[in-house]
Amino acid sequence: MPAWLHGRPLWYVAPAVGLLAALVQPWPVAASLAVTYLLWGLFAWGRWFDLGRLPIDPFRPIDALERAIGAVSGGSDHLALFLRHVLILPGLALVGFVGGEPWLSAVAPFFAALVVALYEAAWRLSPTAPIILAEIGVGLLWGALILLV
Repeated sequence: MPAWLHGRPLWYVAPAVGLLAALVQPWPVAASLAVTYLLWGLFAWGRWFDLGRLPIDPFRPIDALERAIGAVSGGSDHLALFLRHVLILPGLALVGFVGGEPWLSAVAPFFAALVVALYEAAWRLSPTAPIILAEIGVGLLWGALILLV
């Protein structure tokens, strides 16, 4: 991130998502997609992005949400990553409400499963640099979501 941009990239990317969405969606839907992206990106998933392939950093603090997801997932990084990304559900409910598509929140588990599949595929295809592949895939998934809502 350039030195002149301070803070988390999320604060800049979420409005950019809304602006890009406004190219193909009515402004209320585009704005709700920006809010959805912001809410989805707020919480950590760095504990599980490796899907169990890297050692756990004992010095990395665990927040309450990570602790809860870790407890529910029974130690499975795949399930934990899925549960973390299913948190897109409230945002999709908002987009569905604004766009008159109340069924849209039902997409959340499919979205989360695709995120996990993208991370797994990235680790298998490029074990030395998987995250860039996974993030590109998730970006494309967001692009599809923006086009299809």
